[in-house]
Amino acid sequence: MKYSKQLVAALAFSLAASIGSAATIARPCTAFQALGIPGAQCELGTDQGNPGQNNDSTARVNADAMFGLTGWTYLAKDNDLNGTDEGPFQAALDIDGTTLAGDWDIITATVSIFNQFMIVMKDGNGIPDTYIGYLVTSLSGTYATPFLNGRNPKNISHVSLYGRTVVSTVPVPAAGLLLLGALGALSLARRRKTV
Repeated sequence: MKYSKQLVAALAFSLAASIGSAATIARPCTAFQALGIPGAQCELGTDQGNPGQNNDSTARVNADAMFGLTGWTYLAKDNDLNGTDEGPFQAALDIDGTTLAGDWDIITATVSIFNQFMIVMKDGNGIPDTYIGYLVTSLSGTYATPFLNGRNPKNISHVSLYGRTVVSTVPVPAAGLLLLGALGALSLARRRKTV
């Protein structure tokens, strides 16, 4: 029993490490990060060469390879930031706030096949790279608009939630392989002795 608890802890740690460190930020948005989701990695999306076509979508975030990753799936979207409005997994996103600030929660019971999440904020009036993605490492937190008009905060048009499934493989340490080899040799020696 003791070893199974240690194995579960090691698997959980490995998965958490892979979720938190899998991203390479190609379009950092440090100017916006302080006002967005604290502690999350942040990256600007693009308009894919189509100015004015600036909404986030599954195709857009995957074409942008947000955080160097593809395989994002659209889960939910909140248009007024006081409760989820649309999406195939509306119950996965809970926003309680305004278009300037509030709280967010990801309800994983409805999206248990996903273990990596990105929250996307879209500016109502557009910015050069149109939307901002936050690679989150927790399932709840606070937000404030990352968009400014000069020094004045601008409203968030909508918040979307995307998910990915990360399959974590736990490498077998060299000592473990050596132990398996030794057990195999012992088994073979015992077999030869009985013959």
